[in-house]
Amino acid sequence: MARKIKLIAVDMDGTCLDNRHRVPERNLWALEEAIKAGILVVPATGRALKGYPVPIRKLPGIRYVITSNGARVTDVQSGETIRECLIPWRQAVDFLAEIEKYRVWVCAHMDGTCIDENLVPFVHRRLFYHGDFKESRLVGRLGEVIRREKMGVEKFQIFFQNRAAMEAAHRLTERQPDFDFAFSSRWYAEITERRASKGSALTALCSHLGLDRSEVMAIGDSENDLSMFRAAGHAVAMGNAQEKILQAAGEVTGSNVQGGLARAVMGVVRKQG
Repeated sequence: MARKIKLIAVDMDGTCLDNRHRVPERNLWALEEAIKAGILVVPATGRALKGYPVPIRKLPGIRYVITSNGARVTDVQSGETIRECLIPWRQAVDFLAEIEKYRVWVCAHMDGTCIDENLVPFVHRRLFYHGDFKESRLVGRLGEVIRREKMGVEKFQIFFQNRAAMEAAHRLTERQPDFDFAFSSRWYAEITERRASKGSALTALCSHLGLDRSEVMAIGDSENDLSMFRAAGHAVAMGNAQEKILQAAGEVTGSNVQGGLARAVMGVVRKQG
């Protein structure tokens, strides 16, 4: 007999959020119903802890959150960090010195905060993400901040302004065996410590909670959700998902603008009710 789903790991952008970075009311309702049914709802996002969607933060019953593509797992009720995989600060400073020789915009996630050194992405987040990034910071020189605070980095976000910068970043991947580079597009990459992934974070959380993977469902849409799909017993791809995600999923639901998340979550709630 199949085990009941006790935990649902939910990607945010492109899954729980619509194309305007908002959380549709039907998704909030479905997640609330899952929580009422005793299912743990775990946001799993590439965003920093102080940048994941405010409506999700306000949901009663949200306790565990996977952030920065799995670099951090946090019990938001107690404030405990359950797991973290950080790029050591010295390596982070050296990497910045190399990549900033080229035309790039760089953001770092440190201690749950999104830190920019370029005005354009900083303002973009403030204007178009509905208050989610109110606690983000803008600094003059990111490398100097990391060196001064001697704090490990959860994730770098690199925005390439030309092909030379993008090609340089690809070359750096070959010289950084301790880093994981995820090129989400030709002009954007996310960089974490090599052990960090949504999947390894989800596995660690399940171990912490004493849950078997067969009791876990994961819902996502993009390549950084693949490891989470492998860690879960049941994987659900959004209708707008990338092809690799669609192929890896055990189920495909509607898109992020068609109520796909709500449909998948309520399917579990009603089946187990």
